Amino acid sequence: MAPKRQRQKRGLSQSSSQPSSSQPPPSVTNDSSEEIRSFETLNFRSDMEKQRWQTSFKVRKIRPERVIDLGFLFDDKYAFSFKSTFTSWGWLEFLGVEPRYYPNLVRVFYNNASLQHEPNKTNIIGINTHVMGKDIYISRNYCGGLGVANTGDSDENAGYDFVEKLGWKRVKEVGLDQEREEMDPIGHEEEQPSGDAMMEEAPVAEDVTIKTVMEYMVNFREHIDSLVKEASCTRLCSTKKILTVNGQFPGPTIEVQYGETVYVNVYNQGKQNITIHWHGLQQRRYPWSDGPEYITQCPIRPGRRFRQKLLFTTEEGTLWWHAHSDWSRATVYGAIIIHPKVGSRYHFPKPDADVPIILGEWWKEDITKVVQRLHDTGGDPNISDAFTINGQPGDLYPCSKQGTFKLTVERGKTYLLRLINAAMNVILFFAIKKHNLTVVGVDATYTKPLSSEYVTIGPGQTVDALLSANQKPDRYYMAARAYSTGTNPVFDNTTTTAIVQYRGKYTSSSFPSLPSLPFYNDTNAAFSFFGSLKSLADKYHPVKVPLDIGNRIMTTVSVNTFPCQHNNKCAGPNGTRFGASMNNISFVSPSTALLQAYYQHTNGIYGDDFPDMPPFLFNFTDKFLPVGFETPKRGTEVIVLDYNTTVEIVLQGTELLGGIDHPIHLHGYNFYIVGFGFGNFDIYKDPLKYNLKDPPLRNTAVVPFDGWITVRFKADNPGVWFLHCHIERHMTWGMKTVFIVKDGEQPDERLLPPPPDMPSC
Repeated sequence: MAPKRQRQKRGLSQSSSQPSSSQPPPSVTNDSSEEIRSFETLNFRSDMEKQRWQTSFKVRKIRPERVIDLGFLFDDKYAFSFKSTFTSWGWLEFLGVEPRYYPNLVRVFYNNASLQHEPNKTNIIGINTHVMGKDIYISRNYCGGLGVANTGDSDENAGYDFVEKLGWKRVKEVGLDQEREEMDPIGHEEEQPSGDAMMEEAPVAEDVTIKTVMEYMVNFREHIDSLVKEASCTRLCSTKKILTVNGQFPGPTIEVQYGETVYVNVYNQGKQNITIHWHGLQQRRYPWSDGPEYITQCPIRPGRRFRQKLLFTTEEGTLWWHAHSDWSRATVYGAIIIHPKVGSRYHFPKPDADVPIILGEWWKEDITKVVQRLHDTGGDPNISDAFTINGQPGDLYPCSKQGTFKLTVERGKTYLLRLINAAMNVILFFAIKKHNLTVVGVDATYTKPLSSEYVTIGPGQTVDALLSANQKPDRYYMAARAYSTGTNPVFDNTTTTAIVQYRGKYTSSSFPSLPSLPFYNDTNAAFSFFGSLKSLADKYHPVKVPLDIGNRIMTTVSVNTFPCQHNNKCAGPNGTRFGASMNNISFVSPSTALLQAYYQHTNGIYGDDFPDMPPFLFNFTDKFLPVGFETPKRGTEVIVLDYNTTVEIVLQGTELLGGIDHPIHLHGYNFYIVGFGFGNFDIYKDPLKYNLKDPPLRNTAVVPFDGWITVRFKADNPGVWFLHCHIERHMTWGMKTVFIVKDGEQPDERLLPPPPDMPSC
């Protein structure tokens, strides 16, 4: 179609040439038959959609592409700040796009569109369609902008109303010229299918809601609503109410592609406060959606909701999400799968399937009672009654055989196991009988391939491992059990199992045999695995270890005790209460969110006196330490860093109360693990052995029992970021602190403003 008049393009892309007025918009009719087949394969999922395209939408008139004239906004002589503002918001590239293929994508968008209604068939709640193989769901929040009413009768004319109202100028996101000129509708009433017919042609996406038609906006989408609510769950011969998301345990898997931005609406329909953390997601300049209770937000109270924005940037591989309030994450968790960006690929042969394997813990008792007893008595919490694989204990536990998770494989195929340790208090060993695993990634970063008979995985960590189905067809156990150190440790010493079963006809073993797992306190085995992990370190995944360090911090991580209050006798050692600390400070959570206090310059909420060295220097790993070292101070002290400073943290374990391993997680950042060792850190000798060439890049690092670990990162993500032990009881006792990274000088180095619906305290 020739445009109504020729216009000169201006604004952000002045160098681009405008097609002549006699040139038709790009159309598949000018392409080769092979391209046409490829186009139709990508876009049409039924014969009806193809027929509708050929007989109607393919030739419909639409307005030629236009751009907004924004040139004057970026002219320095007007002293506007729009350019820097739009750059910081990530809008600049979008506002300047001029894609020539856009008209056909719009036609496909309309061709495949259907209305979604509430169960009563009265109110419109969204629009379903799909473009270039991508499912799109536009929620009711955006219907007004597209000319579709949120309410109203749904009759046989709904299809016509929908398509007619979706005129070119109604699509606000595309940045069109906003002249008030009339235009042809894109169709005629007799050509429109009814609303019901349209609904039949566009399947509702399971976990995807909004993606615009433009390629430049295809990485912005909205996830379906997440309902936090109670549900009945039966395990180990008994049934109890647990907190779930969308009634699922484990919760739903979120699948995204590299660089996407996703919105999640969290509705709290439970009976207790909740927050959700997106573990390992850096949330660049946007800690508002990070999730830890009273650190970046106040909790979402029962009956309330919070729309969280997830900014995926450099992450690729496996992460996970979980509750970050009290001990709710015992049942509120799920996987996040981040696929390579469009047009790229894995650095290893593409697997035949992705399989999340989530390791967890299960208590027969209500988890809120477990936590309450911990607070009331000051003692250790009850140990769990079982470990689980994908929510199931496995057939070694009573009443559990029927629900055991089974992975069916085909001989000769390869499966990418996305391992997640969602356990509350335990590092785990994991293995599959007669099958080595090839580790290719950890914590959503790639590693050099590592073949191993087993995996060591701390709470909060993820491991991507390839399983080659190369054994004799049979049934094989996968299994996990605890790695636990310390003096006389009390832990769940059971083993959770699942079954890998080959497809086909064969005589299976009467009972699968268990894989060989390291002994529960085999520290050498645990850290032999950790120490073998190396960053991929190729031209596409360069290593950027900070070399010139601006801030050096050494902190002890210790389990401690406090005197029992009111001269009572508590359940900790010698009648005391358990505590935990970093650099002898047991962190006290504030009554309001630290992030809001920092952003609003509210005084009196926190201090900035966290020491950069242990206040007492002693033989940290001595078996016999003075009792006086066991009692720390209480406080809400944070570490303040200048933007872009380089940081090295030495985390030193101690033998206080026997010592134990500590998985330490930093929100908002990945860090390089440049070294670890046993005993006391030697400031003169140990740095000489650092791996600065290809150290693993992680968000959670395990400090060894009676040992130390050194991590490095660049503080280039402004905001308030939590640092804590991911053993839940240790975090509850106070083994945590906070980094505040100040703003930089440039607009894109500054903390973004909060969303309007931040939960109130």
